[in-house]
Amino acid sequence: TIFEAYPMIPTVNAVLDIDDFLCLHFVSTPEKASYFLRHGAILTALKMHYIFPGVIEFIKLLFATDHLRVSFFSSGARERNELFVQELLTMALGAEKYAQIKGEVTILSKDALTDVGGDFDEYFEKDLRKIMRDGESLEHCVLIDDDPSYVYEGQEQNFLHSLHTNFLKAKGYAQSFNDRGLKSIPCRFLSKDS
Repeated sequence: TIFEAYPMIPTVNAVLDIDDFLCLHFVSTPEKASYFLRHGAILTALKMHYIFPGVIEFIKLLFATDHLRVSFFSSGARERNELFVQELLTMALGAEKYAQIKGEVTILSKDALTDVGGDFDEYFEKDLRKIMRDGESLEHCVLIDDDPSYVYEGQEQNFLHSLHTNFLKAKGYAQSFNDRGLKSIPCRFLSKDS
């Protein structure tokens, strides 16, 4: 494999946001809740979370990929984030696999945000240096988030913007999937220079 031929390939740290990237907290109709139950998932971590279709498969893929470490950084409360990640990973990977890897998964929450607002405003960002371990490089760390306002200054090149569908306003959402149950999710890279 490529990893055997190039043993010095660094580990990439994929840092996932939670809210509006992996899940929603509210759906407006029983039909929409049913859709999530059939095509995504519903889990409870202090409150209901409606898991977007494809997220379970995405998590499985990430944890099956060599040279990839998965972390979570959400502006939610620590207790909710830790419970959410536990429930999501158990759902995606199974209880036995989760028990094996839970010590390797870093979860940062609201208390780890950096206040960059100054004297009169509160404005918080996600500084990826807080999630890195010894020997890891910021160059090999990427924040995947739906909200670019959380990108820490100077870390724009480490941001993968995942545009989300507004499930609450989208009409005919279920019909936007193709006949194989797939839907394109637009993503874009932000760069300091462009």
